[in-house]
Amino acid sequence: MILVSAQLCFAQENIRFERISVNEGLSQADVKSMVQDRFGFLWIGTRDGLNKYDGYEFTVYTWDENDAASLHFNQILDLQVDSAGNVWVGSAGGLSVYHYRKNVFANFFPADRTLKDVEVNHILLTGNHTALLSTTKGLITFDLQRKSFFVAPQFVLFRGMRVFHSQKNESLGLWVGTDSGVFIKANDQSAWTRLLEDTHILHIAFDVNRKVYLSTSRGLFAYDVEKKNLEQINTPPGPVMRVLRVKNGDLWVASNKVIVLDKNDRLKYVLSHDKLNNHSLSEDRARVLFQTRDEVIWVGTFGYGLNKFNPDVAEFSFL
Repeated sequence: MILVSAQLCFAQENIRFERISVNEGLSQADVKSMVQDRFGFLWIGTRDGLNKYDGYEFTVYTWDENDAASLHFNQILDLQVDSAGNVWVGSAGGLSVYHYRKNVFANFFPADRTLKDVEVNHILLTGNHTALLSTTKGLITFDLQRKSFFVAPQFVLFRGMRVFHSQKNESLGLWVGTDSGVFIKANDQSAWTRLLEDTHILHIAFDVNRKVYLSTSRGLFAYDVEKKNLEQINTPPGPVMRVLRVKNGDLWVASNKVIVLDKNDRLKYVLSHDKLNNHSLSEDRARVLFQTRDEVIWVGTFGYGLNKFNPDVAEFSFL
């Protein structure tokens, strides 16, 4: 086991957050997803509405029953940007694609009754017009050109499972995180292997250090690809929602607090809410981590909005 010290009070003086929530224009404070588009806008999915942020103001997208080209779903679970710059929106109820050139949303609903009321937890773009959807009703393929949802034969085994996340690349194959562990299939094999069978796998991160980080209901695990060895990183009690390797090499961990590890998975510091410090996190619990191209780090919380950390400002402020 990789041990992180139980002493969760390391100095965090240089981590000063700017808090952004409904008072600043965010549609709702429960943040579920983030992505940056090719123009630099930050898109934020919440429990009630999709937001586009230019650094100063929010544009909010919600369902308008009088506008067929509006976003049909208000609870946004995942966001991705495709090679054409369009924004894919996974929601509680279906899938939407925002077409930049037309400034409209196309909304899609499964025709199969067994997939009705599906929740799209994650979108893995697999081609110019196809995606693999991690959903509450298994692993579903979507074809944008055909406007169709279907379950491919190789993914039938996921029927009846809650699928939270999937990742794929040429060297590691396809990894699928479910409520019954993580399933792994190498690109040159037809059989699946499974790890952590009694665990919800909430997020999968392929890392540059040849590790795969598994954020789970039981904490954080790291799988060493070369050694084929799975180890648990000791984090505070509770689920780990996701991890993010930021540009300086640190690993940020979203859990009941935000844990920051170094390149070797050693604890650097723990970030938490301090009611006496307006530049601390707005809440301990973090769900979403994202770093924009300007190296600003964003933390989305459970009901307390966004937190923005600019490393350049921190370095300047503490010279």
